[in-house]
Amino acid sequence: AHALHVVDRRSERDRAGAGTFLGCSLQGEEAFAISFGDVTGDAVADIVVASAPNVDLSVPENGRVWLLDPATVTGDGTQPALPMCGVLGELTGALPMGPGSRLLLADLGAGPRLVLSTLGEAGKVSILNFASGAPLIEAAYPVPDLGSLTIGNVDDSTLPPELIVGIPNIAAGGVSGAGQVKVLSPAGAELHALRDATLETGAKYGKSVAAVPFGANRTILVVGDEGEASEAFVY
Repeated sequence: AHALHVVDRRSERDRAGAGTFLGCSLQGEEAFAISFGDVTGDAVADIVVASAPNVDLSVPENGRVWLLDPATVTGDGTQPALPMCGVLGELTGALPMGPGSRLLLADLGAGPRLVLSTLGEAGKVSILNFASGAPLIEAAYPVPDLGSLTIGNVDDSTLPPELIVGIPNIAAGGVSGAGQVKVLSPAGAELHALRDATLETGAKYGKSVAAVPFGANRTILVVGDEGEASEAFVY
């Protein structure tokens, strides 16, 4: 997306869902992921965007993660000419991103952190800190062939949540493309490695992962694949 649009549903008055439709322009950048929440630790929700120049969508491009200034989302969203999006703070550097990248917000034990995923052969998970004054890349963990990412406390509710990464194209048990899922600590240590008990060539176990709240104090992990049976695995 080369523009960001916001629909204010507070003005909705009819079943058609009409409302104020505002926007701002990225002017040549592609927005690959958006997150919403308090990322700076000031108890005020932020809109966070991960964007990069629209050069080659087939490979991840180094981009930036930035806080959108809501005051600049003023353009008429039905018109092609929109004002430039304003920036309240940004982080640049080794932040490759592309289609399928995710930007997730979680408290990993030391306050709010953003987690950016870079998919593909040079896959990695980057931990970003906007709550320390000057934004910084706090850590980056290589995950070759990364295909999916979620965050959830699937191990122990008394500990910080884990990073769950799906690696669908990896060989498992000597079976090509069987896929695997790894559960990592916020520090990047591998806690668990999961795979299908019945390995299948090209099944791509870990194509999708989701951490889902279940009951009062439990989170379950759901893993999808592309196998012959197109199964979902619940842990």
